Amino acid sequence: MKTLTADAAINIILIIFSVLYGTGVLAYAGKFRKFPGLKYFGFSYFVYAIISVIYLPRITFLIVIGNMLLTVVLILYILGMEKFLGGRFRYSPISFLLASVFTGVYAVPSLIDNGLHYQLLAVLSAAEVILCISLLQGLWTRVPRPMNLAYKTIFWSVFIIGAQAVFRIYFDAAILFGKHFSEQKIFITDIVFFFLNIVFIITTSLAVIWLTNELLFDELREQARRDPLTDLLNRRALLETAEREMKRAARYGLSLSSIMVDLDDFKQINDTYGHIVGDRILAELAAILQKTVRQTDFIFRYGGEEFMLLLVETDNSAAQSVAEKILSCIRKNRFTDEHQLELTASLGVASRADGEESWERLVDRSDQAMYEAKKRGRNNIVNV
Repeated sequence: MKTLTADAAINIILIIFSVLYGTGVLAYAGKFRKFPGLKYFGFSYFVYAIISVIYLPRITFLIVIGNMLLTVVLILYILGMEKFLGGRFRYSPISFLLASVFTGVYAVPSLIDNGLHYQLLAVLSAAEVILCISLLQGLWTRVPRPMNLAYKTIFWSVFIIGAQAVFRIYFDAAILFGKHFSEQKIFITDIVFFFLNIVFIITTSLAVIWLTNELLFDELREQARRDPLTDLLNRRALLETAEREMKRAARYGLSLSSIMVDLDDFKQINDTYGHIVGDRILAELAAILQKTVRQTDFIFRYGGEEFMLLLVETDNSAAQSVAEKILSCIRKNRFTDEHQLELTASLGVASRADGEESWERLVDRSDQAMYEAKKRGRNNIVNV
């Protein structure tokens, strides 16, 4: 009776933890719908609670059902991590297939024949090992290095659950081959397994919420670097990016060029058509610039109607070609659907001189070149 009472107490604790953490994660998922992977984690903890309820009577038939549901927990967890990391893990489809085949082949006969229960438990443990390996492989290959503490927590928690499944294979296989374990040893094994499951629930649920907070923080940090109108990088991002790229160029002797773009007579456009139309024009110009440069280059809204391009590993001749392409696209474009405005721009081009290490000097030279283009009548390019 003492053993049963202890088992029941442990299962009840596991149920409480599973329901609490599952509810918390699902509530979090409801608040932050942009992270669809959260709901899979929340549902997995509720499946854990169901497993613990099923284990309470300590009936072999129900223990088999509970072990089947453990594979469901791991599948839900893999699906959640795939959503978080934005793509399917390499081996998840085949691991799902193998787990389903293992369960399907042995489930029906074992539920009919009591003698096959331990055989099925060993097979289900093998399915869990396969799923754990798939999840660990996905984390190892998809998570950027070095892993942060949240991902490390998930990784090692899954590893421990996989190791537990390996031990269960040995345990169940030993019973199948006639080995006898004392009730005390079985009880201690159950206690350890339940403890590890509680640790898995607590650590992984906290780590998932931690990851969500980190993603939200990264999103806020990125928003702080973006211009809300054009979605281009802003002056704050320029300070970080330009300094980094200039150091890289100076260290490795690479080319680096800057282009300053300023729409001509933009104040007059605002005065004539209003600021809403002016904002649309700036957004269209941002789209033109994004189509013109490479993905490795950087575009900043420098201020007002001024835009700055930082072209990495681009010499002066190549930067001149880019500037000419930009000016040509602006001249050909008809800005805003309702007004079809023909606009021009003044552009200044500057490139990093040998030994130059100041990004401020580079940007200033392109800015001065742009003002020189204005002085020369606008609608042209000055290259210094």
